[in-house]
Amino acid sequence: MSNSCFNVLQTTVNLELCTIDHCLRVNKLSLNNNKTDLNLLYSNKHNPTSFKVVINNHSISPEDNLKYEVVLLRDKLGWNPHVQKVKNQLSRACEVLTKLKYCATQSVLNVFYCLPH
Repeated sequence: MSNSCFNVLQTTVNLELCTIDHCLRVNKLSLNNNKTDLNLLYSNKHNPTSFKVVINNHSISPEDNLKYEVVLLRDKLGWNPHVQKVKNQLSRACEVLTKLKYCATQSVLNVFYCLPH
C-alpha cells in the first residue's frame, strides 16, 4: 500500500470519527477518550508508523495489543499474546484443582470441574 493510500485512509477515518463525535454530542453522549484504543492490523512489510487518529482534539495512539471481548488482538496478526494469556489461565486453574484434590470431597471437586470458566 502506498503512502497516498495511507493518507486517504487516515483522512477518511478522521472525518468519519468527527461525524460520530458530532452525533454523540447531539444526543448528549460522549466517548471516553481514556478507554479508546486504536489497533492497526498490518503485515510485516506494511508498517503504518505515522497513522494518526484524532477524536475531539484528542489523539488516539496505536496499541500493539488490543483486548476485544476475551480475545487479545495483535497488530501484526499474531496470536502470541492471546495464547500466552490462555496458557496462564489454564495453568492457574490446573494448580487450583491439583491443590483441591487433596483436601476437598469428591462432590466439591465435581462442582469445580463442571463450572464454566
